[in-house]
Parts: sequence; C-alpha cells; structure tokens
Amino acid sequence: MHQSLRLSDAARSKIPLQSRRSAIAAANPSACLEERVIFMQNITRIPWTVDILVPFLPVLYAILDPIRIPSISNALDGPGDVVQDSHVGLEIFCVSNSLRGILTLVRAKRVPFGASSDIWKNVWPWLQFTEMYHEILTADLIADRYVQQVLFIATLRRNPEAAKTMATDIVDISIFLGRAWTQLLQADDRDNKAAGTALISLPDCLQSWTEHPDWSRSAADGLIVGAGGSAADLASLVLLHLNRFLPNNYSPLDQEHITLALGSLITFIGNTCGTLAQFDPAFGETLLRMGLVTSLITLSLAVFDGSLSADISDDVSYYEFLLAFLRSCPRYQRVVEALRAGFLPTVLQAGTALPRCRAALFKTLLSATTLHSSLSQLRASLGQIKDINEKARFIKEKSPPFYQSWQDFMAVLEDRFLALDAYNAGGFNVPIGCHNHECGGTFYKPKIKVCSGCTVAYYCSKACQRTDWLAGHRQFCKASCVGWRSNKGCHPEHSSMTARDNSFLHTLLY
Repeated sequence: MHQSLRLSDAARSKIPLQSRRSAIAAANPSACLEERVIFMQNITRIPWTVDILVPFLPVLYAILDPIRIPSISNALDGPGDVVQDSHVGLEIFCVSNSLRGILTLVRAKRVPFGASSDIWKNVWPWLQFTEMYHEILTADLIADRYVQQVLFIATLRRNPEAAKTMATDIVDISIFLGRAWTQLLQADDRDNKAAGTALISLPDCLQSWTEHPDWSRSAADGLIVGAGGSAADLASLVLLHLNRFLPNNYSPLDQEHITLALGSLITFIGNTCGTLAQFDPAFGETLLRMGLVTSLITLSLAVFDGSLSADISDDVSYYEFLLAFLRSCPRYQRVVEALRAGFLPTVLQAGTALPRCRAALFKTLLSATTLHSSLSQLRASLGQIKDINEKARFIKEKSPPFYQSWQDFMAVLEDRFLALDAYNAGGFNVPIGCHNHECGGTFYKPKIKVCSGCTVAYYCSKACQRTDWLAGHRQFCKASCVGWRSNKGCHPEHSSMTARDNSFLHTLLY
C-alpha cells in the first residue's frame, strides 16, 4: 500500500481535530460498522470541497476495503427489502460517500503520485458491486454514478502506473463502459455539464483502450455486450454519439470540447473499422448500413461552413475515413448516399483546403459516373451548389491544379449526362455478347436475357445458360452474392447491382 494511503502519525495530524477521533476509529481494519457510520455522519455535515477531503483520503480508502463486499452481497441476495435494513443500509451509506469522496479526489488530481494503482484495486470492486446491484440500491449510491465513474476511469487511465494495473480488468472495464455509454446517451441530460464531460471522455477512453497492448477480441466482445449484445447495438451508440456532438443549437458544449469529442470518436471508429483485428470486420459494414456516411458528410459540411471549429480540419483523418468508406465495395451505393447527404459541396471545399485528398476525391466522383443510379443522383446533387461558376472562380484563385481537375471532371460529366439522357430515351441499342463462351454470339435486346441471379451475365437461350452454369457460372453467382437477395449466407458487402445499373455500365463500356 502506498504511504499516502496509510493513516500514519503525520496523516493523523492533518485531520481536523473535531473529526480526528472518529476518523482514526473508522480507518482501523477492525472498526465496527457503528464507528464507520459515526465518522461518515460527521464529515457529511460539512460542505465537501477538495481541500477538506484531502486529509481524509486514508480513511475513505480504508472504508472501501473490498473484504466487506461478500457479506453485503449475501444480504442483498436474500429475501425482502434488505436495503432498508439498518445494517445493510448503513453499510451502503458509508460506501456511497466514500466512493464519492475518492472519485472527487481522483478527478481533481489530488491523489499522490504512486497511489493510483492501490486506489483502483479498492475502488473497482465496489464499482462492479454497484453495477451488479444497481436496480435495488438506494438513489444516493447510484445517482449520477455513470458520470462520476466514467470520469474516474478516464482520469486513472491517463496514469501509466494505474493503467498497467487496470489492464488486468480490461474485459470487465469494456463491459462497464458499454453500459455506461448506453445510459449516458439515453439520459440526454444536455444541461448537465458533468454528463457532457463524461461523454467527451468516454470515446477518448475507448480509443486509448483499443490501442492498448492488452486489448483483445474478448475486450471488444465485452464492449459489444455492454452496449446491448450485438454489433448493431454498438454501432447505434457510435452514430448516436456522433450525431449528438454535431453542431446544434442545443449543445451546452463550446467548440473546443465538441472538437475533442468528435476527434476521439472518429479515431475510435477508425480503429474498430480497419486497424484492429480484434473487432469483427463486419462491424464497419454495420456502421455504414446504419448511416455513418451521412453523419460524416454532416460533419464535413459543419467544418467547411464554419459552424464547427476549423481545428479539426488540421487532422483530415475524418475526411479520409469518409473517402475510404466511399471507395469500399460496393462503391456506388455509398456514393449515392453521400451525394444525397451533400457530398458534392464538400468536394469543392476539400479540394482547396485538403490537398492530399484531391486524388481520392476525383476517383470517388468518377466512380459515380459509371452507373445509372449514381450518375442520376450526381446530376441532382449539382443543384446543391448554388453557383457553380462562382465556386469555380474561387477554386481557380485558391488552387489552379484542382481547378483544372474540376474542369476535366465537369467535361466528363457533360458527356456522361448525354449518354444518360440517350439511354433513358431508349436511344442506345448495344449488342450484348452471350456469356456462354462456346456460343460467342452477340445479340440485341430483347433477343438476349440477363441472368436473374447475378444480373451480370447474359444468355441468348436457356441451353447456353445451362451450359455456362455447369461450366462454372454457378460458382461465380454464389461466390459474389451479386443479386442473390434470397441467399441468407450472402456477405453484406456484396449487395446487388441492379439490372439497370449493369445495363448502363455495359452501354458505357461498349
């Protein structure tokens, strides 16, 4: 035990005289419940400040000896409302106030250097105790407990000595943080600054733990369990949190704190979606299906129009995450979603402000010109730019190379729009080759039919389809899962390309 946690003669002398006798009695390992209660009643009668609490640190630490947890747990597991029982109720009264005092001192950074590891060993079992019995404990013990306890964990996590000790409990911590995350977001206590601070600290804490050497698949699964039990539950928390901190008229936080919250959360998303093997790769796809692209577009627009602090644009990782998601398979679906959410206006801003993103921007946009659905949406999205010519002049002044790329892209768009109009009007009649290589014939519609399974291969007859199916097309259909909507084994990354998109792409290639 660290020396500062022992009630030495020097520590006794710092305790106010009127509380000294009861404090010494309560800190004794053989102290009875009555002695602990008398001490706690004495100090709860005075207003608590950090300076008042500091001399009582060894006493608060002694009262939180985990050796008493089994006896209290046994009583709580018994019949009746034992919380109201004098014995159990008084024990919880002492524990509740001791926890509150310890958490206050830790958050105020008034715990001596080197004592954090010992404090964690005493406090963490009680945090688990309150979590296990939260439904039957008194309001005093559980009031704002997630706020206080999340901040406690986040503060200790920054201490290397404490973090090393905490790593042994990393799975249980992950479960607890998942539950705390759920409760804090559901509370929606926007006027509570402490709750806002906890919501800022929580993703920062998670980011740190996911980068810890002891982080494992078990810890990742623990976080999912705490969030509700499924990857969709955790994804919903991530997106709810992201949307909560986007600029709005109801946020009590200033720009600096919002920037910190979003930065930590975006890094956590990046860790869970790609860089960490401990997370299920499907988690990133779950985030995408639940609207991550739209949230990232909203964030981008907030940064570029000035409603969110521009400091976040110094680290463009959030925008690179967005571009990486848009380039992932299937590209066109993500691009259509992004265009609907307002991606095109961000291209003009990012092209001048974020030079290293320029190449990726046009690769993403060019992919949107090859399919009917994304090209149609791209045409509609041009209306989101109020004055294209004025924007172009601005780009030319700020970045001539990007302006030339933009002009080249607009020229491609003009040609693709002509093709789109002609296709929609039925002006194209492109011969299509039979997918059966033994046949090799080319035919015009409607003399050739598309495979209803994959919507990619075309056949001039059922005989050719049957021949190609036996020759290997069945493996292509099942492996790619393209168009196999009824196949429950399909991987969600391989969504169907519509027959119209495939037909239009074939037209462009011809």
